[in-house]
Parts: sequence; structure tokens; C-alpha cells
Amino acid sequence: MAGHVGNHTATTNSSRLNERIEWEKNFNKEQEAKRIAPIKKLEAELARNAGKIEAENLRFELQQLRYRLTHEPSQDFQAPTYDGRFNSATEVEQAIKSAAASFAAKHPEDVTLVTQFLRQQPVDVLIDASREDVWELALKYIKAKEQEVTSKYTPAPTVAEPEVLTPYQERFAELDRKLEDLKPGTREHDAVTKEKYLWELKQETIGGGDEGFSLCMKEICDDSVTSEYPDGLIIPSDVLIKFRTYLSGESGRRYKAGLARKDSYRSTLRRAWSNFTDTSFWASLEERAEWDRIRRNDSCSADSMKRALGCFDGSQKTPVRAIR
Repeated sequence: MAGHVGNHTATTNSSRLNERIEWEKNFNKEQEAKRIAPIKKLEAELARNAGKIEAENLRFELQQLRYRLTHEPSQDFQAPTYDGRFNSATEVEQAIKSAAASFAAKHPEDVTLVTQFLRQQPVDVLIDASREDVWELALKYIKAKEQEVTSKYTPAPTVAEPEVLTPYQERFAELDRKLEDLKPGTREHDAVTKEKYLWELKQETIGGGDEGFSLCMKEICDDSVTSEYPDGLIIPSDVLIKFRTYLSGESGRRYKAGLARKDSYRSTLRRAWSNFTDTSFWASLEERAEWDRIRRNDSCSADSMKRALGCFDGSQKTPVRAIR
């Protein structure tokens, strides 16, 4: 019989140790993520600033390119030359105006740029500007030159890293998918909803979802290492879940105000754990004295509180009227 009890105890301790290890591992991951977050934010800010500089450089280089294209001849531009098919200069001028108008109807934002570009081409080449396809070739040439400049500033596409989910998050997502396939109000839907709530509570409790709670509970475990308890507290996850339920229930109303304030969250949670487990060996002497004082005040009757505050005269049986 003794051997059976010993094996059971060893199994329980092993299970609790595994839970403690899992808790600390998730807690450390959360802390590492919070440590890296400011670094990533700074890197993103630097990248944005670098992007602004590159954008300004690109704008300036495109301006220089467009200036050269509209003020200097482009020797490598190739297009059909004039074949002398018109009988007079007036006919040539009318044909050029017609081609320009047709081109402007299709590319109103580019017509000025292309017009200035064609005017700068060598006179001895006699490019046939009376043909609309020549205007299209000129625009294609300009866009190709701009693309050469733009490609130098175009960053390589970045592939987003896949999000790595914790076991708690994976299970939570799986339960969400189950709920989508179940009809609300059915027994199966209610069972999955309850399981989802428990997993959410477990994620907050031992998965690092609630940094304040996890940090305080880890601190309690660390503070519990004494000569009498060299291994310290190893709190099973089911106990932590019961503690969270205790805090959110009727019994936890007395802690609600303290837990809502950042400056009193830690001290209130430690006092709540002491009351919940009826232990305080892990607390400091100052904390124990303060908790004893609060317990005595909580156990006082209305009459004893009045006496402590001086509302009773020693010879009188009725309260003394307050001074108005």
C-alpha cells in the first residue's frame, strides 16, 4: 500500500513539475516577445525613414531623366522616318496635329511630355510625327527609361513569416471552427462553448495571456522557496483555474477594486492567493501583518467598529451624535 501511495505521489509531482516547466516556458516566450517589440518598432521606424529617403531620391532622379528627354535628343530612339507622302508643309502640319489629337484623347496626361520629347529629336533623322504609332513608340520609350530608374529603387518582395501558434491558441482556433458547424442552443454547442471558456481561462492563467497575473503567480512560486520548502510551490493548472474562478465570483468581490488599479494589483492578488489557499509562509512579514489587520477589520462587528472609531461613549449604550 505504501508503495502504491509513493508511486502516486511521484506521478503527481512529475505532472506538476511538467506544468510548471510549461508555464515558465510560455511566460519566458511572452517576456522575450515584449523585449523584442521595441526593437522591431525601432527597426520599422528606421525602415520608414529609409523609405522616405529612397522615395525622394527616386523623385529627383525621375525629374532629371524627364529633363534630359525633353531638352536633349535621344540618339537611341528608333521610329519610322518621314517618307515624303504629303504635297505641302500645310498637309504635314495638319497630319501632325491630327496624330497629336488622337494620341491626346488616349493619353491626356502624357501628351505634353511626348510632344516635348519628339521636338528634341535630331532634325536630320526626320521622324514622322504625323503617324500616331510614332507617338505611341515615343511614350513606350519614355516609360521604359523611367522603369530603368524605378527598378533601382524597388525593394525585393518580402515574404511574411507564418504565425506560430501556441498549443493553447491552436486548440482555441479548433474550438472556434467546431462552433461554426454547430447549431446554437444544442447540447453539443453548449459543451464546446464551455470547453472554449475553460481553454481561454487556461490561456490567461498559465499561457501568458495575462502578463500581470502570470508575473505575480511566478513571483509567489519564487518567493515560496525556503529551507522548509526547497523546491518552492508548484501550482497545478487546475488550481490556478479555480483561483481565477474564485476571483471572478462572489468571494472575489472584495478584491475587485484593488485588482482594477495598477498600483495595487500585485499586493491585492497576493493577498487573495493567501486567503484562497490559507497560506502565507511565502509572504514577507510586512505583508502578513497587513493581511492580519485586514482580516481583523473584516471580522469586526458594527458595534466594535464604532467603538474603535470613538463613536461610543464608555458610559453610554447609544451612539454619540456626530457634530454637524
